Amino acid sequence: MKVLLFGATGMAGTAIKTELLKRNINVIGVSRSGSEISCDVSDENKVESIFRHDQYDALINALAQTDVNRCERDPLESWKINAKIVSILSNFSNELKIPLLQISTDHFYTYGDNHPHKETDPVFFVNEYARHKYAAEFFALSSPRSLVLRTSILGVRQKGENSLLEWAIQSLLQQDEIELFYDAWTSSIDVETFAKQALKLFFDENYRGLLNLASSEVYSKEQLVRKLADMLELDHSKCLSTSVKRISNRANCLGLDVLKAQNLLKEKLPNLDKVCRNLINKYQFTSVDYNC
Repeated sequence: MKVLLFGATGMAGTAIKTELLKRNINVIGVSRSGSEISCDVSDENKVESIFRHDQYDALINALAQTDVNRCERDPLESWKINAKIVSILSNFSNELKIPLLQISTDHFYTYGDNHPHKETDPVFFVNEYARHKYAAEFFALSSPRSLVLRTSILGVRQKGENSLLEWAIQSLLQQDEIELFYDAWTSSIDVETFAKQALKLFFDENYRGLLNLASSEVYSKEQLVRKLADMLELDHSKCLSTSVKRISNRANCLGLDVLKAQNLLKEKLPNLDKVCRNLINKYQFTSVDYNC
């Protein structure tokens, strides 16, 4: 089997590629640089040329511009990266009769606080990122061979700015005074668990369509950071509890109901404790500076 993986050097793409290689699957990564194929995915002709020069058995799109503020400043770039590319991949999924895995987001809910949202619950858009990722879901689902996963992932970045995990642990180690949102609800899952379970679902041809894949527990960003601190035995008394609602273009009720995914996988997805344990293990493994 040969899988074409877009966004192969990002957090999700790196974890998915690692999991594919564990399965002895031939993976051809696509990214701007650092992959088997270097490509500017905003250029439709270059993307289409990839398909004209080789054959693939499956498509996975882990590509995304996740900087919400950047998406607001440059909505055209956001549209090309977060939505248009998916329309191209969906067309090839239909034309070549091969499955497509689209990694979506949870940035669709402004109501319910820590209520876990089902796949059928109403969605609302407060920024360009959410609009474009939702459009991408429609593009992907135009192919009957597509699986779209709504999620939120946590992990260690391979390059660029620190992830939420790295920022939180480094701030705690340095005893920085940081603000934590008590009303920013999420059900984020560690990216390695996400990749493993996503591929289980994707390679099971019995399920296609839209599915939530996240933690089995909805928790706040504040609860996440304080839980990490407690597990690492780090002082978090300087962390300040504050509201995310002062940020105007952010949805804050992002919990996902994962009952359908758990039924399909026939196992429970990790809760907050397990997510934090997995994240700490990964951070300790990858960071040479960690010494607490």
